[in-house]
Amino acid sequence: MIKNTKLVECLKALNSKELRNFGDFVHSPFFNKHKETMVLFDFFYQKQGSWDTITKTEIYAVVFSDDRYQEGKVNDLMSYLMVLLNKYLGQMAYEKSGYESFFMVEGAMERNMRRLFQINSKKERKKIEKSSEKDDAYYLKLSEIDRLNDYNISTIDKRHSPVFLENSERALEIWFILRKLRSACDMLNRKMIYDYDYDLGILNHLLTYLKERWDYFGEILLIRIYYEILTAFLTPQEPEHFFKLVDLIEKDRDKCNQSDTLLMFDLAINLGINLINMDEKMYGETTFKLYLLAMEDGFHLDNQEIHHMWFKNIITLACKLKYFEWAKDFMDTNRGFLSPEIRNNAYNFNLGQLYYYQQNYNEALELLNKVNFENVFYQMNAKIMQIKIFFNLKEYGVLLSFLESFRLYLIRIKKVSSSRIKMTQNFVKYTRKFVFLLKSAPLHKRKNFQKKLQKLKEELLETQSPILTKEWLMENLDKAITG
Repeated sequence: MIKNTKLVECLKALNSKELRNFGDFVHSPFFNKHKETMVLFDFFYQKQGSWDTITKTEIYAVVFSDDRYQEGKVNDLMSYLMVLLNKYLGQMAYEKSGYESFFMVEGAMERNMRRLFQINSKKERKKIEKSSEKDDAYYLKLSEIDRLNDYNISTIDKRHSPVFLENSERALEIWFILRKLRSACDMLNRKMIYDYDYDLGILNHLLTYLKERWDYFGEILLIRIYYEILTAFLTPQEPEHFFKLVDLIEKDRDKCNQSDTLLMFDLAINLGINLINMDEKMYGETTFKLYLLAMEDGFHLDNQEIHHMWFKNIITLACKLKYFEWAKDFMDTNRGFLSPEIRNNAYNFNLGQLYYYQQNYNEALELLNKVNFENVFYQMNAKIMQIKIFFNLKEYGVLLSFLESFRLYLIRIKKVSSSRIKMTQNFVKYTRKFVFLLKSAPLHKRKNFQKKLQKLKEELLETQSPILTKEWLMENLDKAITG
């Protein structure tokens, strides 16, 4: 059987159109003159749907005329078809890249076809300049066409001009800056979520360089956007960068390509979620606006499927902002876009969230007890919600026991960033202190009890350590002090 071979695995990954095109590629004398390989492909094409049952002896009988079976010949033949498949994939990527015409220009120049070179290079420059998306690919193409023009006049025409080389280098520099900024944003995002430790290389020097020449680089939209994302990551204590970023995305995202737009939405939303954990009131509405803009552009769906974490995060935020009707409508409208394996669990968890925020605590607990998630972020969020429910139900004894088990759980988990763990541990620490005070209230005189609560509030206000849902703690402390 050839069921587990690399060739069969790769052929299965092609859709029907790609498989047909691969057949044309195999039969093209420009790419392949080996007739046995053509016969092998045709045999595979006829046997679609039953590749796993094919044997090497069956292949040998179809392709080779002699009776003496030689497995080595079959292995070599399958290897050669695999080589052709790799070339086909490369050809598809080449045609899709948008750089095909550059090789035409370069080919004409290398063969001293001066007239063809001039026609093709002018045509290519016009095509580049018409592009509405000024992304990294745009600047790389500009750099390449000017590099070819410079080489042409200096080597073939034996003339010299500073224009083409200078323009080529300027465009190449912008291309590099965009790639570096985008990569650095992605790295900082992963560091925030997964606690990866990256070396950001020359980033600090690059940021200084950009500041010194901001009058020029600040005119380039994508540099402005990625610069604001980076600055928001690096200086979360300065909220103006996040708000400026959201304004840029709202007003100018239509000038960016789909890949950049999707990435900037992902980065900005993740930034917003992280900032909400520090100050919900300041960042909640703006982050919700980002979600709505992303939905408006269809970025909440990937191949007609919504990721369960995206589903959860927007519902959580809507509930925090008390948009209960919107949240329920969103859940019901988009439930069918969740992956079938997780659909019921995700829906029940988020319905439990909705009940919690609507203060239907018993219904919320009932739903949370039904869900079963391996995902650590869901587990943490469910436990935090249960803590708040036990608190609101004044089940202080149960809550203290639950807090201790959650504290031990946080020590064990490894797939969450250390900053997120620390924020959650601080939440557990101060909630535990608060609950101990509330449980011991009957043992204290009213005035003394209020002093202890006030002292805990001051400790919370003075601490520099980030605390998950700090606003929730402060709000309930204030109620206890004034109550």
